[in-house]
Amino acid sequence: MGINNDIVKIILSSCAVSTQTQYEVYVNKYNIFCRSRGFSLFEPSLLTILEFLLQLYKDGAKYSTINSARSALSLYLPNINNNTIGKHPIITRFVKGVSKLKPPTPRYNYTWDIDVLLKLFESWEENSQLGIKNLTYKLISLLAIITAQRVQTLQSICISNINHDSRSNIIVIKIPTILKTSKPGVCQPLLKLSPYPNQKICVVNTLNNYLAKTLEYRNHDNLFLTLNKPWSPVTTQTISRWLRETLELAGVDTNIFKAHSFRHASTSRAFAQGVDIDNIFERAGWSANSTVFARFYNRPIYNVNHEFPDAILSTRNT
Repeated sequence: MGINNDIVKIILSSCAVSTQTQYEVYVNKYNIFCRSRGFSLFEPSLLTILEFLLQLYKDGAKYSTINSARSALSLYLPNINNNTIGKHPIITRFVKGVSKLKPPTPRYNYTWDIDVLLKLFESWEENSQLGIKNLTYKLISLLAIITAQRVQTLQSICISNINHDSRSNIIVIKIPTILKTSKPGVCQPLLKLSPYPNQKICVVNTLNNYLAKTLEYRNHDNLFLTLNKPWSPVTTQTISRWLRETLELAGVDTNIFKAHSFRHASTSRAFAQGVDIDNIFERAGWSANSTVFARFYNRPIYNVNHEFPDAILSTRNT
């Protein structure tokens, strides 16, 4: 008889929330595919899996989509000929063939120049005079370029995990929340924020002002709250929207560049300024032997007329 949908849901819940959301799409598509052809949902044959992946391919799916579908099905479907779906030699060969026919490509061929964002912030009033909307936009943007972290990590910041060293004025933020990239044996992100002489683009000054201005109505431990009542913790979708809107204010084409492009712009800027590659990998959460930066993130900076934070905020065009 196989396993039922309730069991599938529990199995999927073992993954990070973002992975659950991603995998559920393929699980639902697989269910529809099987029902439309009268195939068994939970007792698949090799041919069933291959035909499903082939249908995705014919529908225009790229390598990353088909590979994710394979991973999703491998999570809960039984083995085929003593091989998991993810490691079955024929399925593996099929997915490899897709990678040759539709090789994965980076989202961006170039990235935007952080200078345009910093000049926008320098044109604004001092942090103590800013309204909560612009102060929020500035803080999330500075955190995104200084830490090179994903939106999910920034959304997970809680005040109780922010530690301020009064002697060095360095802020250390722990992220104990389980993230998409969390794995056994891999350390959780630890964000370190250093003060910068120019207060208008200093992330420490911006954070302190944000905490002061939200104190009177703060009832949640989450750092980022909605801009209006009831001042609730925000979702990753809201933070992504804030980042896109800030890019638009800076004159960056948001038809091309989305929230995740902050990660590209930050790491590419640091590399261009000569920051050690190990430092970049540590900041962004990549392993020492990762090829992700070279393949997908290190991009020429459009309109480009030492340590990581200083390289991000200094040596800009005037």
